[in-house]
Amino acid sequence: MPRYFAFGSNMNADRMHERLGWSAKRFAATLPDFRLLFNKQVPSGRWCVANITPAPGQSVQGIAYTVKRRDLDVLDGYEGVAEGHYERLPVTIFTASGEAFAAIAYSALKTGPEFPPTREYLNHLLAGQPLLNDNYFQWLQQTPVYNETPAKEQHWLSE
Repeated sequence: MPRYFAFGSNMNADRMHERLGWSAKRFAATLPDFRLLFNKQVPSGRWCVANITPAPGQSVQGIAYTVKRRDLDVLDGYEGVAEGHYERLPVTIFTASGEAFAAIAYSALKTGPEFPPTREYLNHLLAGQPLLNDNYFQWLQQTPVYNETPAKEQHWLSE
């Protein structure tokens, strides 16, 4: 079964259950030589959602899910793959014990300057707390947020 590496709002187990219709097995994972940034703008252009970009020496913590192949097709829909918003990116992730796994992450194709996420969006990332190390969680907590309440955005703005 494939593995999916979530670094954004899909770190929220409830969100993933809602999207997939079942609770996939999950575990803490790290993606080396990438960094997390908020440069995937929503249609209003006033706030952004999470993305990853290559960054030698840095790393992104997240949650790996063991999913069914058809679940990746479902996630493609939420990530806007067909519309060119995100693409599947094959990555190698590592557990805390150093075990390596092949996984799929989603990388944004249409990006802009970095802008803060909304509090609601950031809370989905913070819901990953049980599987994130304390330093990374505290770093996420300090992320500045966009303070206006946005109108409902399209469903693909999930990761």
